[in-house]
Amino acid sequence: MNRFSDFPDGSRVWIYAADQEVPGHLEAAVREQLKDFLSQWHSHQMPLRATGDLLYRYFVIIVVDETSNAVGGCSLDDSYRFLRTLSQFAGVDFLSRQYAYFLNDQSRVEQTSLESLRTQFLKGELAEDAQVFDTLVNTLGNLKREWIKPLSASWLWRYAST
Repeated sequence: MNRFSDFPDGSRVWIYAADQEVPGHLEAAVREQLKDFLSQWHSHQMPLRATGDLLYRYFVIIVVDETSNAVGGCSLDDSYRFLRTLSQFAGVDFLSRQYAYFLNDQSRVEQTSLESLRTQFLKGELAEDAQVFDTLVNTLGNLKREWIKPLSASWLWRYAST
């Protein structure tokens, strides 16, 4: 499978965050299933130039270089079906959108519900400079530069500070 570095910064990115860490014994199998899906993923009967990875055992990242073939609606539907199947296989939910993810002091991923973000901030459990994952970045360039950022500089800030 291609590396992210083989793709232009303008490539589209989708980030699917699991509701819990993928078990270590399934990590390689999740990567292999992702590789198999992306190798046959197509749009309008044409192959997509795509790559992906499982990062931090929480995040499935899919990258597509759309300079030769754009991702269509049916292709996105295929990817959602694949993510549902992958979720069942790994025993996690990659399609849940109710969590915020951050790096703790040991550089390990922790998660909290969006509903709990404000409480954790007010209790001092999360600071303005806590390093959070911005799961809404949509290009490879933004993934490289802005995926991990301070809480106060992310869209999650509105949940913590309101």
